Amino acid sequence: MAAGDTFDVRKWMATRARAADAVVVTQPREITVWTKTSRRDGGRFLFGDASGLQTFSQPELPADLNAGYPERYTAKDESGPASPVDTIVEAASGAGVDWQTISVCTYRNNLNKLLLTPLNPRDSWTIDGCRVGPTLFLDIVKAGADNKTWPGQELMCYYGYKFEALCTGDGDGDVDATSEFATVVRYKLGRHRVVMAAEIDAQAPAEGQAQGQQQAQGQQQGQQQGQQQGPRQYMELKTYKIPGHPRAEASMYSQKHPRWWVQSFLAGVQQLALGGRDDRGTLLRVHTVPVQRLPDLSARAGQPWDANMLLRFGDECLAWMADAAARAGEGRAVRFAHDPERRVVVCSPAPGGGDMGARLQRLLGNGGGGGGGEGSGGDGEASGGGEGSGGGGEASGGEAAAPSYGPSAASNLPKLPQVADQCFRDLETHLTEGGQVSDDDLATLSLLLGRNWAKALQLVDQGAVGGRTQQHTTLPARYCSCQAYHYEVVCRQEAPYCKHQLAARLAWLLRSCPVTPVDDVVIANMLLEM
Repeated sequence: MAAGDTFDVRKWMATRARAADAVVVTQPREITVWTKTSRRDGGRFLFGDASGLQTFSQPELPADLNAGYPERYTAKDESGPASPVDTIVEAASGAGVDWQTISVCTYRNNLNKLLLTPLNPRDSWTIDGCRVGPTLFLDIVKAGADNKTWPGQELMCYYGYKFEALCTGDGDGDVDATSEFATVVRYKLGRHRVVMAAEIDAQAPAEGQAQGQQQAQGQQQGQQQGQQQGPRQYMELKTYKIPGHPRAEASMYSQKHPRWWVQSFLAGVQQLALGGRDDRGTLLRVHTVPVQRLPDLSARAGQPWDANMLLRFGDECLAWMADAAARAGEGRAVRFAHDPERRVVVCSPAPGGGDMGARLQRLLGNGGGGGGGEGSGGDGEASGGGEGSGGGGEASGGEAAAPSYGPSAASNLPKLPQVADQCFRDLETHLTEGGQVSDDDLATLSLLLGRNWAKALQLVDQGAVGGRTQQHTTLPARYCSCQAYHYEVVCRQEAPYCKHQLAARLAWLLRSCPVTPVDDVVIANMLLEM
């Protein structure tokens, strides 16, 4: 491996942190699930089994989060040095994943650490990786320098597990952190195609379900996994200390919100249940928050953070990691480590050479494997978030090149769902009545027009009289034919306006939804894939 194989975080922050290009993230699609039984029940992995999934219900308040500690608490075993990726490989292979199409396979926790690096420059982290074929496999590295401990940390973790028990109808029993339910999802993060496993706290109750029914049925989810109707609505459960002064409140918005958002967003979790406690560990309030609102809530509180910057950093650092692992050689284990003092991520040979390559070759060759699982659990109050393992990102993907839009020829654009037809007709009416579209909307639309920022600027330059001299440009309605699943732009002498109007139409579709810019990215991708 070449000396000095590093990713310069400081340089990236200076040159790329404020870049305008958005990162495309597709909606995570569940491949399979697993339940890990408790240590008392053998600690077995049951692939395809949802018996470990509990249903959320509002707990009775106030509640003592200290109750049962430590005599009725069984903590996770964190004695091992790592959580190997083997469990994900076995589960995903059993579900029919073609590894030739996957860029990255990981637990969510690795991506939590990676994506939050721009906001946590003083935090060190370590991830072990190995390139087999086109796929970068990532192990979680536990213990050592990554784990910061302080007096009372174990109690803070217990608060999180106790809160989960209270919210799933088992608040009076033992708190056993050795069992888990996890989802394995597939999605795209920028240029990467990711298979990721994430531990899930609970699912939302069925609409209209009574509180008592929620608690009773929360214990019976496993018997019903074969009768699942539609995608499950997963939830993350987090505790936090109710802020007692402005500085503590600012910290919650600037530190906890980004961590909660990354952890939930990557797994496709749409809702958080937040439990507010006092200094003594008394649970005083529980409220639910849509994950997509976290960036906006922080901004309104005067603590803004750029969600797209975190995604961009993850996309670009993952690409470097995949290339670095490839340079190390097929099946060679490497270690990625963030050095806070130098502000770089360093790639070096894994200590002792590592056995990761041999493990993966056996798994991918024979379809076997096992062991691992998500690492630490917890309530999100401890450093690094509520879980010890999770992750998902893709290394080198393969995007089709951006389509070329000639000045005088018709262009076939990507397929769109039939439902978009009426949306575009509504937009045409809007434009005819003098509606306006901002340059920012056109930039967002570059995701649909080939995901190319330069092309979006070109569209603005071509379509706006006098170039980009106005913040808003009124666009005349031009001729476009709209058909289900297919758009064909008829380009004549007014071709720039025609293309500009198409961009405006798509922008209006996104703009009509009360969502954040990051959600615009997700919506755009969903349209392309439908």
